[in-house]
Amino acid sequence: MKLVGAGKSDVGRVRSGNEDAFLVDHGRSLFAVADGMGGHQAGEIASHTAIETLRAEFDAEDDISDAIVQANRAVYTKAHSNAEWEGMGTTLTAVAVIGRLAIVGHVGDSRTYLLRDGKLRRVTDDHSLVEQLVREGRLTREQAANHPQRSIITRALGVSSKVQVDTNHVHLHDKDRFLLCSDGLTSMVDDDSLAEVLRKNRDPKRAVSRLIDLANHAGGEDNITAVVLDVQIDPGDPAPNGDTTGTIDLSGGITITQPSRRRRRRQADSENGDASDDGTVRGAAETPKPVHNTDDVGTAPLQIPQEERPVDDGLNLADVPSPTPAPQRPAKTGRVAKTRSRSRIILGTLGVTALVLAILGIGYWTVSWYASSNYFVDAAEGSVVIYRGTPGGFLTWDPEIAEVTDLKVDDLSDATTRMVGDQREFDSLSKAQAFVDRLAALSAADRTTQSTMVATSSTLPFIPGVTPPLGATTTTNPASNPTPTPTTVP
Repeated sequence: MKLVGAGKSDVGRVRSGNEDAFLVDHGRSLFAVADGMGGHQAGEIASHTAIETLRAEFDAEDDISDAIVQANRAVYTKAHSNAEWEGMGTTLTAVAVIGRLAIVGHVGDSRTYLLRDGKLRRVTDDHSLVEQLVREGRLTREQAANHPQRSIITRALGVSSKVQVDTNHVHLHDKDRFLLCSDGLTSMVDDDSLAEVLRKNRDPKRAVSRLIDLANHAGGEDNITAVVLDVQIDPGDPAPNGDTTGTIDLSGGITITQPSRRRRRRQADSENGDASDDGTVRGAAETPKPVHNTDDVGTAPLQIPQEERPVDDGLNLADVPSPTPAPQRPAKTGRVAKTRSRSRIILGTLGVTALVLAILGIGYWTVSWYASSNYFVDAAEGSVVIYRGTPGGFLTWDPEIAEVTDLKVDDLSDATTRMVGDQREFDSLSKAQAFVDRLAALSAADRTTQSTMVATSSTLPFIPGVTPPLGATTTTNPASNPTPTPTTVP
């Protein structure tokens, strides 16, 4: 099997710098595109760091997601090493060919397409706000294409110490053609036009040049990067023996499989591993050295001002669908261009921050409601008081006085005083008020009983011969008819 690939990057017609990067590595059978974001050249640093780390870490024995995770860690570490690079990030879409299998790893809104039998299908899903709205049915494809927030991405390398990588496996057919590109191409050129160019230009180098020219012709509002990879399978090449579990059969004959398990990473014996220097695919039958361009890594080597940009006399735009030219816009300054690129990651971070704040707000409201939903009765400064809250307080919420009642502590009986000291709790103010009313009634009843007992024992009249005076001791004769004492008359 032979792989023939070519890549090219262009600054576009609006931007002052190029933050894209790409990789065409036939020795490792590895191809990638990265679109950086961040001011002060941070986007350029992020994209190149991701590409270089991917190339160094990728091993054919591993899942490509392992290398992309390492690339994320490298960008994240570098972003925290310089205050001017803080918040930088990059997208990354990559294709690694191992035998008769293409492994696609993806983070962000750069894309990988597959042209098979003349039909173009997208292999990756954009990690962007509008793509999520389309998947949820809240936007159509037509609305998403012109949505003002179409540049906001929801996933990128370097934003966090961890990243989720999408991985797909594509079983290769002869004459398969892959297109890897940044959103500077797909935001200017629709999929039908991409397919037309890929069908009509069999040379990968000419195909990428025409794609970039077409994006510039439509306005060139962003950096434009494209990599085209052709697969040529000889009849004698071994049949694919990869894992086919989880196969997804898409329209157009494209077969994508998700790996059933993650392959374990092995350490390379040397810096270049077992990649051959003659350009052949590792593990495949010996084939002639593939033809590829010399500029296999990086961005456009020269940034030419728009008025001095050379015209390709050999380019005939009549052989591709020509979109309606966009109205001429004034060139944006470097600061505006950087702001638009940086806003994608900033707005995504703000969305996550807003979600966290909302969760914290709900938690605060719940605790506050619990701390202030109860009432209890206690004594304070000689009065019976109804408090709102819990006795002793809860976390940082102290009880508040809801009502100072007319009932005084001095008016309480011993029993009701103990009831107040219990600090009984109620789930409403009305129930607490009813309890205070009962305390007042019980206290009044207790005082009335005590007063009656005292009055009864202290106001008994003294009747001579009938009622003994207080403190006197009386003796009752048990005989019912006492014998009269005889009286002697002198």
